[in-house]
Amino acid sequence: MAGDHVKTPKEVVQRFLDAAWTSEGWNMDVIEECFDERYWSHTWQGDLAHTGARQGRFFAALEQLEELESAVVAEGDLVVHRSRRRVRHVGEIFGVAPTGREVVVDHVEMWRVADGKIAEHWGDLGAGGAALPRPHRPRRLIPSFWARLRPHMAYQRAQNERVGQL
Repeated sequence: MAGDHVKTPKEVVQRFLDAAWTSEGWNMDVIEECFDERYWSHTWQGDLAHTGARQGRFFAALEQLEELESAVVAEGDLVVHRSRRRVRHVGEIFGVAPTGREVVVDHVEMWRVADGKIAEHWGDLGAGGAALPRPHRPRRLIPSFWARLRPHMAYQRAQNERVGQL
């Protein structure tokens, strides 16, 4: 339709971040709007259905208490989101029973957007200790984007060191 605004990759990812997860679970209208049917998560090693199920369990296990920081950086078709949140461990996560502890979680995700839809995803979770163990994930970053991402990753590593053990 004439006059329709074509969303930039950053706008697509921001829409997903702002509206996809609700207190009732995934908003499937937003998911359909933002994701390509051929989507693949390199973090979760799966398609959209597989990734949604894994992330749904993940988010359900962490009661969101406060968003401390959030930054979205985009270059070309790549978008990175770095966030820092205070959460309470209220459900099983990565095989660990709920502890009820409050922790600060640092998270970095990168998406590739093609034709106005999220097509690929990479992510990394940093947490303050053993209550939120990380599964093995192969690391793969696109070299042309590394220079822009490096300051955010260095900041995350420094914050993780300050969080300490749970």
